[in-house]
This record gives sequence, structure tokens and C-alpha cells, in this order.
Amino acid sequence: MRTFCFLTAFTFLSMFSFAQNEKYPFPPKDSLLKALQTEKIDSNRVNILIFLSRAYHFENAEKAYSYGQEGLHLAQKINYTKGQISCGVSLSSLLIEMNQHGKAIELLLKTNEISETFGNPVLQARVFMALGLAYGKLDYSKGLEYMLKSRDLIHQYHIPENTIPINLMIGFMYKDLGELDSALAYLHKNYQSSLRYSIRSVAATALAMGQVYDKMGNIPLAKSYFQSVLSFNNNHRLPISGEIYLEMGKNYWKSNQRDSAIYFAEKALAETKKHKSYTLINQTAQLLFQAYEKTDARLALKYHIMASAAKDSLYNLDKFKEIGKYTFLEIIRQEHLRETQSQQALERSQHVQYVGITIFILTIIMVSVVLYKRQVNPTILEWIGVVSLLLLFEFLNIILEPSITKLSNRSPIITLLCLVTLASIVSPIHHFAETRVKKWVQGIRIKHLLSPNLDDAVNVSEE
Repeated sequence: MRTFCFLTAFTFLSMFSFAQNEKYPFPPKDSLLKALQTEKIDSNRVNILIFLSRAYHFENAEKAYSYGQEGLHLAQKINYTKGQISCGVSLSSLLIEMNQHGKAIELLLKTNEISETFGNPVLQARVFMALGLAYGKLDYSKGLEYMLKSRDLIHQYHIPENTIPINLMIGFMYKDLGELDSALAYLHKNYQSSLRYSIRSVAATALAMGQVYDKMGNIPLAKSYFQSVLSFNNNHRLPISGEIYLEMGKNYWKSNQRDSAIYFAEKALAETKKHKSYTLINQTAQLLFQAYEKTDARLALKYHIMASAAKDSLYNLDKFKEIGKYTFLEIIRQEHLRETQSQQALERSQHVQYVGITIFILTIIMVSVVLYKRQVNPTILEWIGVVSLLLLFEFLNIILEPSITKLSNRSPIITLLCLVTLASIVSPIHHFAETRVKKWVQGIRIKHLLSPNLDDAVNVSEE
């Protein structure tokens, strides 16, 4: 049941990732494939690849994974931040369905770092929600923490409810935590808001509410919600038809209505086989095994074998595991390498600038010495001396400031105290040096003024 709930949650995360209006669904796959062949702009190609990944999400996980991976590589190559974030969220859902939860969290944490620097609250909220779902597979409390972060961000920036179904996702989390009253509170909020903008979200919420009431033991009320979801599905084909039929089958089985339970379980099996959803195939086959166990040994054996095969497939997706083993490690390694190279380039640039400033200051000092020997106008010497002193002491401040920031661990109070201490040391030295330069220049002025008189006196004595 736990896996089932999160598969449903990821279904709706995928549907809301681009805030699609139901009147304008995803473009057909054929159109997307043609557009991908002709599109020349790389950022547009990334967006097409994201759409393709989501279009194949419920039909062919391998293709969805491949398109998402290609989109992520291209987005990284052209430094398309929005594309990197969207691909990270999309691929994480596929990784979780492959039972590679650690890889999904690793990818999302990296995506979260990118999202924090990008400064788009909508994308940041989606990443937090995806992290909540990913952690929810392993640690509900941690998952709920990220869900609440997403909710706070949505409220802070007044993000429309039809963009990110956060109340629905928090309701799922509380349901799986066993806090059913809290789950119902959030699900009711989402149900009311969804009535205004999304039949799909209404259906997902009603399905979750039915599950909550089923846990509470209120089978008739749970059944009424499942039936409402079924009517939604009949009028609006939903991508969670298999889950709806499975819940109906379980509900009828608990109500001792065996024939109806078998009917809906077989419909659920037909739907889940189309999409190769091994988790749902396993649960549906188990339900059919229970239904036929005492009446038809042949069919019971058939469904028992099917349930076992589906369970084995969940842990033997060798191709996906092999892809996950080297692809995402390589993606993360390449990202770290790019960051390291960027940091090294920045440091090299800073070092070159430091050397340039040092050479410039030394050049000014040497020029002032040369000008002094050539007895240039003292005003020029004074100006050069004062400027060189200003440059020298400000340059010392620039060099020492990073060390002060590091020493203070970015604490504003400690940084302020350190800077005040530095200023109290440097300012008197600067004032003293500037005074000495001015006195030196003044001495040169007096010497220049006296030198003509001295020359006249020497000439008179010679005469």
C-alpha cells in the first residue's frame, strides 16, 4: 500500500510539473518526436525532451528515462538551469519507481543546490515537494519536513494552487504516517480548491480520501469516494485507472462481494499490464489469488505466479540498475568537476588581478622615485604619493577581508569587530605615512625655493 500511494502521488506530481491546464494537455508524442528532429535551439530541445520523458512516463519507463537523461545532459552542457531542475525532478520520479531511492535523493539534493541559486520559487517548491516524496519512501518524517518547506514557499510567494498540489501531497504523507485526521484536513482543502480548476486533482484527492476512510474502517464512505473517482475516470480518462480499479476491487473484497472484486481486479490488471507497473501488478495479482484460492486452484496458481514474477521484477530491473549505477554517478561527477573548474578559473582570475595591482602599485612608487631625482613639480609628487598610499592600504583590506570572514564564520558581529580592529590599526599607520609624505614633499618645495637664492649667493661670492 505504501508503494501504491507514492506511485499515485508521483503520477500527479508529473501532471502538475508544468502546470498544464486540462484544456491544453501534453502534445502528442509523434509531434514531439518530429519537433525534436527539426529543432535547432538547444534550450527548446531540452524542453521537448522533458515533455517526451513525461509522455512516456506511464507507457515505457525505459524510454522516459532515456529522454530525461538526454535532456539533463544537454541542459548541463548549455548551462540551462531551468531545464536541469525540471529534468532532475522528472528523473527522480522514475528512479523511485525503479526502487533506487538513494539515487533519486542524491539527484534531487544536487537539483536543489541548483534551484537555490536560480531563485525561482515555483521550481524550488517543486524540488522540495519531490524531495518530500523521495524521502517519504525511506523516512516519512524527513519527507514531511520537505513537504512543509514546499507549502511554506507556496504560501510566501502566493503560488496558485493549480500549479503545485501541495495539500494533496501532504495529505498523502499524513495518511501514510497514520495521522488520518491531519490527512483528511489537507485532503479536504485540496478537494475544495481542485473543484475550481482540475478534475484530475479532484479524482486524486477523492481516491486518497477513500483510502483514508478505508483505513479508518468506514468501508461504505470509502466506497462512495472510490465510486466518485470511477465516475470521473469514465468521463475523463485518467492515468491512474489501474489504481482506481484496484481500490474498487479491494473495497468489494472487504465487503464480501467476491464477483465485483474479481471484476474490478481483472480491469485493474489489464490497465497495469499496459504500463508494466510491477507494483500494481503484484497487488492486483495477489487480490485475484485470494479471490480464486478456494474456488479455482488453476487460476489461483496462475495469479500467484504472476504476483511472484512482478515482485521479482521490482528488484531485478538490471538495465535500469546498470544505468543508474554509472549514469547518475557520472552526471554528478561531471557537475562537481564543472564546479571545481569554475572555482579554479575564478581563483586564477583573482590571482592575476592581485599580481596586476601589486605591479601597478610598485610601478607608481618607482615612477615617484624617478620623478624625484629629476626634480619634478612637488605637487605631482605629493599627488602620486597619496594615491599610492591609498591603493596600498585598500589593497591590504581586500586581501585581509576574506580571511576575516572565514575567521568569523560569517558572523556579522564578529566580522564587524574584526574590521573595526583592522581599521584602528591601519588608519593611524596610513595617517602617519601620509603625513610623512607631505612633509617630505614640503621639504622638496623649500629646497626648490631656496636653490635659486643659493645659486645667486654663490655667483656674487665668485665675483
